[in-house]
Amino acid sequence: MFSGLATRDMRGYGGHQVNALAKLAVRWREREVNILHAGGELLTCDAWQAAVMLLPPEQAQQIIAQFDTHPQQSLEWAHNELGIPALVPYTVRRDLFPRVVSVGYNAVGGVDLGECNVAMRAEVLTNLRSAM
Repeated sequence: MFSGLATRDMRGYGGHQVNALAKLAVRWREREVNILHAGGELLTCDAWQAAVMLLPPEQAQQIIAQFDTHPQQSLEWAHNELGIPALVPYTVRRDLFPRVVSVGYNAVGGVDLGECNVAMRAEVLTNLRSAM
């Protein structure tokens, strides 16, 4: 099964049916799962960036203009939009899936992790340490 931060059907483009992570976490809360993070600059993509990237371009511009100078409100909006209260939602916290068997990271980027704010970096490092 493939999961991301939003439900998308990518089969018409040669991809897969992708399930929204927040919904999958609720549905599979009591199931044993193996999680593999694969590819991309996942370690430094914050919740705001992730949520905005998932919007259609015209809606993204509107949201950026609305929240541009309101960082706390933009984070609250992103958490609500994604359904995941994480600073770095592409690194799945173990508590989303209480019966997780394993967590792995494969070819994920974090080139600017050292430049991220302390809270974001701490969340990423906590999630990486929980991988097994």
